[in-house]
Amino acid sequence: MASLHSVLRMVEKGVIPDIELFREFLGRYDLFDFVCFPQEPIYITKDGEGDLVLMSIDAFERLQELHKLRARLDAAEQGFIAGAPTYTIEESRKRLERIYASEA
Repeated sequence: MASLHSVLRMVEKGVIPDIELFREFLGRYDLFDFVCFPQEPIYITKDGEGDLVLMSIDAFERLQELHKLRARLDAAEQGFIAGAPTYTIEESRKRLERIYASEA
């Protein structure tokens, strides 16, 4: 079985493609080492079409946080479009100072 580093070098050099048949992948590599190391997900195809995505839990959690951030940005944009009040950086700083001063 190839080591993770040798597999990554082969992918970088184009010796093996990034997307492989799943059974070939399982036959060549230690799946868990391969998934837990890279930041990128592994795409698994079925009959030439995308079927599954395999990623480490860390990558999944980062993806979840990114989705939450995008949702917050979308909500802020919708609020802006709807006419919600906006604040300059200076106004925001003063508001935060008042909040923290009242807690002291």
